[in-house]
Formats: sequence, C-alpha cells, structure tokens
Amino acid sequence: MNAPVKLNPANNNVTVIFPPLSGMIPKNNYNLILTLSNGQSIKIVVIYKI
Repeated sequence: MNAPVKLNPANNNVTVIFPPLSGMIPKNNYNLILTLSNGQSIKIVVIYKI
C-alpha cells in the first residue's frame, strides 16, 4: 500500500490500519485529529470498516 504524497482540499480517500479497537461500530463516523508533517493539525471524519 502506498502512502499519499499529499492531501488536497476536497475529499481524499486514505486507508489507515489500526490494531484491533474495542467499542467502535462498523459503518459509524468518527472524528480524528490528523497531524501533518508540517505540524498543522486538521480534524477529519472517518468511517470505521472491518
């Protein structure tokens, strides 16, 4: 799997693989804070999939 080189303003599809998480419901939306390499943090909405 290749990491994205950059994210553009718009909708970006990024896959992140976490170790097993408890309490998360598949197909639900979750808010995350993504910290970029330049130190900027952005709030993103993700959908949990199994």
